[in-house]
Amino acid sequence: MKKYYFSLLSLVLLFTACGQGTQSFTVDGTQPLSDANRVIYQMNVGAFTAEGTFQAAQQGLDRLDTLGVDILWLMPVYPRGATMHSPYASMNFRGVNPDYGTVSDVKAFVSRAHELGMKVWLDWVPNHVAVENPWVQEHPEYFTKDTKGQMIHPHGWGDVFELNYQNEGLVNEMNGALKFWVDSCDVDGFRCDYVSSPTIPVSYWQNIIAELKSKSALIAVDSTTTMPGTSKARWRGNSRTAPALTR
Repeated sequence: MKKYYFSLLSLVLLFTACGQGTQSFTVDGTQPLSDANRVIYQMNVGAFTAEGTFQAAQQGLDRLDTLGVDILWLMPVYPRGATMHSPYASMNFRGVNPDYGTVSDVKAFVSRAHELGMKVWLDWVPNHVAVENPWVQEHPEYFTKDTKGQMIHPHGWGDVFELNYQNEGLVNEMNGALKFWVDSCDVDGFRCDYVSSPTIPVSYWQNIIAELKSKSALIAVDSTTTMPGTSKARWRGNSRTAPALTR
């Protein structure tokens, strides 16, 4: 009997689909269930289109809107270090990978996303920078050091050096870069990588979160970290969840 019903259902669906003709099916104007239940689409700008640029990715935003995407989470967009060319080894937190485009291109991308009702988060890498980053020579005080005075490769990652959040200058630089993206490109928030780093004090997160919320921006953290006052936001395509501070 179960097999019979399954076959009948299949026929109904088949005839219904065939009867559509040239009609198209769209899911437009979708609204998130709540601040804690939104569809997040992770985008690698370099791989999203054949061109691998923000200008090309902007042309695909209508398609993502049709899918019901609420938030676009952009993987790191910053210029990369040459050692491993990792997106998580930043050369400049206020710059854009030249292969992707310019800051103006990011601004135009965000503006179009907002027109379609989608928010944009940048992937933020607070724990470390590329070993080729100019700070290594210009501001060695921005980095943690071992007992021999050598800069530290966190977890043995040879292409990055760990940042020192006990240094006020470093804190000001990182905070200024976060605010730069909110002020210059109107981004809505940040997904923060490795916020559980033991070298980044909880007080730092408490302070910068308050400052960003005053600018109507938010911080989202990775799935392995629990922070006070967080809720869960759903990820598109699997069952993982990420705590997110909502506005």
